[in-house]
Amino acid sequence: MKKYLSIIVGLMLIVSPVYALDSNGVVYDNSTSGSSATNVNDALNDLYTKLNDKQTEINNIKNIGNATSDKILSGYTAYVKGNTITGSIPSKGATTYTPGTVNQTIASGQYLSGVQTIKGDANLVAANIAKGKSIFGINGTYTSDATATSPYIVNGKTAYVNGSKVTGTLPNRSCASCGASGVVGLNSDIWSNVAVSPFDGALHWQINTDGVKRLNLQVPYGVYGGSGNPGGLNGDGYVGIEVTRFGNATTSQVLNTATFTSENGMSIKGSIPNKGAATYTPGTSNQTIASGNYLSGTQTIKGDPNLVASNIAKGKSIFGVTGTYTSDATATAADIKSGKTAYVNGSKITGTMSSNIGNVYIVKTSSMGQTSAAIQLIYIENGVDTIKSVSYTNKTGFVGNAFDLKYTGVYTGWQLTFKKNMSCNNGINYTNGQVITWKYNTSVDYVFY
Repeated sequence: MKKYLSIIVGLMLIVSPVYALDSNGVVYDNSTSGSSATNVNDALNDLYTKLNDKQTEINNIKNIGNATSDKILSGYTAYVKGNTITGSIPSKGATTYTPGTVNQTIASGQYLSGVQTIKGDANLVAANIAKGKSIFGINGTYTSDATATSPYIVNGKTAYVNGSKVTGTLPNRSCASCGASGVVGLNSDIWSNVAVSPFDGALHWQINTDGVKRLNLQVPYGVYGGSGNPGGLNGDGYVGIEVTRFGNATTSQVLNTATFTSENGMSIKGSIPNKGAATYTPGTSNQTIASGNYLSGTQTIKGDPNLVASNIAKGKSIFGVTGTYTSDATATAADIKSGKTAYVNGSKITGTMSSNIGNVYIVKTSSMGQTSAAIQLIYIENGVDTIKSVSYTNKTGFVGNAFDLKYTGVYTGWQLTFKKNMSCNNGINYTNGQVITWKYNTSVDYVFY
């Protein structure tokens, strides 16, 4: 290899071939070396001195640092003790965790490049969780094993039954302001003739188990209260070497337990903090795992097997699970039929409502022929409805609490004798002992009460 010495004098450039050195391919040109040497030997001595100085610097650099690949983020490199180390720590971006029925974990050994968020839910409160169940440490106060249906709950009252809100349809036929009459049902000031006003399905012909064919009267559906109980519903009735050779890591890419050398400096201590294992129980507000941490332990967001729809209030959603549970009913025991139950404000209530209706009697001609004369009796005594038939062949007739009825003959007809004072739909009030008669061929349709 040839070596040239270039000398600049004034504006004249003299280029002379002065040296040809075959020394391991080294070419020396003092025009850019910064050396003050004026001959080859001095220049070479100057060069060797500088190279020795640089080698010492390099050897010093090679002994710096203690970082290993598992202390450097993946995708980044660092020069440690003479070796280029490529990072292996994986990065995990921002993630949101919705709690469920099983635990969720954030594996250790990762660098969090984004915030990890464990969701909270404002609906995770006791009132939205089934009574006897616990979700993330919150004990529920909600219920749902009631048996009442709308016909067993007083009209205008509500109850939650099996997760559904039920509005009562049971008519309230109580005598809330009966006035002077004070009679529940029949001919009261509010419900005139309730017990005898027929509607579709009110009358049924059937042969009972005793073989007797009867006309059954269906009392108008509802609840009846006594005159001394105006509401009718109480009691009776509802969830040099180029620095890039040493890597490009910065303190924020190396764990704070390790040191490194890169284009950003030598023997630098990392700044990534370590975060040990932690468990997060979801609540009503979000919980976060800050970004910029190295997870030295597993992060666990708890799940709860009770986080199911049947344990969360209807209309509410906890972590994406829409509830089917309920509890804002208003019914009391007096609003629920006796023997039936409903949950109201978290408590199970057994109904106490019963029926209380007076005595009503219907006397009606069923046959008018001379040899087939018969009278049908449809009556209610002490809340029990009964149908009887009295024919002209029945010499005993009908013996009741309110009156006796018998057929006395073709010419004399039917005779009804009162045993107590009663009123009739014909507007006449009858007294105890009073007798009324009519012929077999006379149409009769009396209502006594």
